[in-house]
Amino acid sequence: MDVLSELSNFFPAAVYTGLKLVMLSPNHEVVIKRPENESEFQTEESRNRVVVEILSGSEDSGKKLVETELFQIRDVRMLAGEIEKYIQNALDISMKAKGGESSDGGQP
Repeated sequence: MDVLSELSNFFPAAVYTGLKLVMLSPNHEVVIKRPENESEFQTEESRNRVVVEILSGSEDSGKKLVETELFQIRDVRMLAGEIEKYIQNALDISMKAKGGESSDGGQP
């Protein structure tokens, strides 16, 4: 089974396009996808390699890439957990940088 399809089980709000997972909010877009230079013939080591991109902005003002990270963790459950932590931290930092409230309500 494709890692993106498996990850869609851990991110129920994400839309799985067959090529990527997309999560949308009014000010952010999170994209989880295979690396662009990835061969279609994957080794066991590279099977769970994904890139997480976080874009900020609106359709009107244009979206810009603010964060990107490559993940490669064999266990899909652990991979999903690390991606979730990365997204939460990146969005929290982005909100604080814009002077907004943190996404966790200010809780540590």
